[in-house]
Amino acid sequence: MEQNYEASASGYLSDSFEGISRKFTDIEVMPTPGHNLVARAKRYGRWWVLKGLKPEVAHNETYRHALRKELEMMLMMQHSNVVQATGLERLPSMGDCIVMEYVDGQTLREWLAEGQHSIEQRLRVATQLVEAVAYIHRAGVVHRDLKPENILITRNGDNVKLIDFGLADTDSHATLKQPAGTRSYMSPEQAQVAVPDVRNDIYSLGVILDEMDLGRGYRKVVQHCLLPMERRYQNAEELLAALKELQGKRFSSPTGWTIWAIGAVLLAAVVLLTVNNLQLRHSMDRLDDVREDALKALQEEIDRTEVDKHIDTLSSPQYQWADLSERVLNVNNFIYDYTEGLAEQLEPKDVESIRAAMLDEWQRWSENVSAALNDPDKLKGELLFLRDSILDPTNTDSQ
Repeated sequence: MEQNYEASASGYLSDSFEGISRKFTDIEVMPTPGHNLVARAKRYGRWWVLKGLKPEVAHNETYRHALRKELEMMLMMQHSNVVQATGLERLPSMGDCIVMEYVDGQTLREWLAEGQHSIEQRLRVATQLVEAVAYIHRAGVVHRDLKPENILITRNGDNVKLIDFGLADTDSHATLKQPAGTRSYMSPEQAQVAVPDVRNDIYSLGVILDEMDLGRGYRKVVQHCLLPMERRYQNAEELLAALKELQGKRFSSPTGWTIWAIGAVLLAAVVLLTVNNLQLRHSMDRLDDVREDALKALQEEIDRTEVDKHIDTLSSPQYQWADLSERVLNVNNFIYDYTEGLAEQLEPKDVESIRAAMLDEWQRWSENVSAALNDPDKLKGELLFLRDSILDPTNTDSQ
């Protein structure tokens, strides 16, 4: 008997099934400045964002063109750090609306205000942000309104989502060609010239990165973003390369990454093995309180990075090295960043003694992590070989 597939599937094309509606329900209008009407709504049990026009401009052809222009640009882009649009739909209560994914998160400004994110977390967010901007630039889009309020950080994983392309522009669009942006994040030339230029966004990124407080090592990168137009980074790819160079992670091939990971772990371990030679140069009686706080902060960082977890779930030794190296380096960098922050209240020799105490505690703790690898004897031999090679460069015998 011939089966009627169309009839059997028709239930899924109806207005609702199993209590889940294909129509937008639970529409909640969110307060927004300007001419756009923004709401969140449910469909098929999932939240979405709807972006339309406020009633007073809903029939204005200029603003209607601008809404379609924003949709066209968003549909061009598919990137994990850029909010996704699925199309344009007309709702009785809102008129024509762009339908976008709903992001469960908070703005970058709110995220930074929490004040509890490590330098590694801030660098990760900064890198994702620049990667997103580099992607939209490759698509021919200039955002023109980069600011913390237009950057969302997801609650699940602290990932970047770049939003609000209402002022974005491309060379192929002619609608609303005029200076636009937010004054405190806008480049000097953007306030004067209507033609979009990717270097406008570079300036805005410089202001944002400065507010993210990435550390002294990144000040030159920030300053380079804020130079006059012809002297700043000419595109986001250059900025991204500068960030990654400072982070020491500019490796594109699996082989290069594996070599770097193994070397990073061994080098960090050598530092830990030699730290016992450090002598405290000041009476620890006076520094007991500072040292206790430092060791407590170190343990919290170790717990946060979960350096001792997941090793036994990795299928290949090369992944063990890669996973462990990143976690070890995060803790090692934390120790040096933490002790640098003590420089204003302690003498240099006292800062060194606190750093030595933290490294000593980290060495003792990390020995338990080393034992978790499949072949701890081999690890020990490799560490000793690398240590001897560093102490005696003429020693080239293989292990």
